[in-house]
Amino acid sequence: NDFISNSFILNTCDSTNTYLKNISMKNSTAEGTIVVANSQSNGKGRQGRLFYSPENVGLYFSILLKPFKIDLITSFIATSVATAIDKLYNVNTQIKWVNDIYLNGKKICGILTEGQIEIESQSPSFLIIGIGINVNNISINKELSNIATSLFIETKKSINRLELLSEIINNISYYANKISKGDFISIYRKKMFLVNSKIKFTRNNKILIGKVLGVDDDCSLIIETDNNEIINLNSGEVHIISV
Repeated sequence: NDFISNSFILNTCDSTNTYLKNISMKNSTAEGTIVVANSQSNGKGRQGRLFYSPENVGLYFSILLKPFKIDLITSFIATSVATAIDKLYNVNTQIKWVNDIYLNGKKICGILTEGQIEIESQSPSFLIIGIGINVNNISINKELSNIATSLFIETKKSINRLELLSEIINNISYYANKISKGDFISIYRKKMFLVNSKIKFTRNNKILIGKVLGVDDDCSLIIETDNNEIINLNSGEVHIISV
């Protein structure tokens, strides 16, 4: 794929995000640099959580992007991953805002975006997108089995991880060239399953409850709070209370 400028294929590492961040800080690393690992000893999830990354079964990779339309980055990546899975395996994935991919009601993929901040401008000089997908796992950790699944569990088919990686990269390349037009947002809206759900979330260090009305053009969540205030939430985590 022409979008990939450089690639590092590893048997194992602590985290593909950490590995890519380290080489990016030491060298002038080009956009489209990708790190793929067969396993991770300290895979990163959101909010400092660990992403369980056993060998030979998952797809774990990170890609370096220039910081464009930052508000849209995670949602365009989520759309790229979800549509790749749908196309290859004839399934219907859903997206939990902002960027968790679900299949049949359980999480199948996590995405983590990290940036390197330039001191003078206080803006990111590059963004590293980490993607972890449960692919050929025949089972899920007991403590996660009620909320997570894998492509193999759901499709009963052994998945070619390289084929899946290639399709995702093709989608990222395609949508990256069109991100200014927001071509992916209509797909993101259709796949985002929180609409009309009641959720709990944190804003300005306050815990609030509200109903999800939809997704704005910058992929922020439009919420009507219990106080009848309409707000836009552009980052953070949400917890579903009822659907």
